[in-house]
Amino acid sequence: MKTIQILFLSVISGAAFAGGYPHSPAALNDVKVTGGFWLPRIETNRLVTVKTDFRKCEETGRIANFEKAARREKGGFKGVPWDDSDVYKVIEGAAYTLAQHPDAELDRYLDNLIAQIAGAQEPDGYLYTARTLVKAYAVEAFDGKEWITLATETRNTVRHRIHKFQPRTVTAVRIRIDETWGDPSARVFEVRVY
Repeated sequence: MKTIQILFLSVISGAAFAGGYPHSPAALNDVKVTGGFWLPRIETNRLVTVKTDFRKCEETGRIANFEKAARREKGGFKGVPWDDSDVYKVIEGAAYTLAQHPDAELDRYLDNLIAQIAGAQEPDGYLYTARTLVKAYAVEAFDGKEWITLATETRNTVRHRIHKFQPRTVTAVRIRIDETWGDPSARVFEVRVY
């Protein structure tokens, strides 16, 4: 009988608020954790984790990648192509920390880092420090006699590109790399042909 009552109450509750969630979120600065389970963890994050994360981003070259990109240096990228997002995540954590506990030193550090990131942004709004992307390439197929160009791209800015072709019988497919965005090398991680 209890299961039926609980189920019935949740159905009534759901129906009563079908137009939206019955609660509204509290603003970040309206919530103060003053003890219990979360306070020691929040303090560890504020005093240790955020600073350690930024130090690791510096040690691994993630932040230097933004500096190099802001100076429009060619080559020299360090790390893996998705490293930029790690810096963004640490900035987000630091921002939450600053919202609860003002810290002039952390605030200055973030201001400088954000200025570097803004400097790395290209005129068209694109921001990607790796720049190991292939800029210009051709998809070619061998029909048994000659290589035929099926598609070309001259200003590629994405990591995942799909080209569709009319069905044809070929013995080989290749990607011819003509240019990168400044890096001396480029990587093609995968080619799928269906």
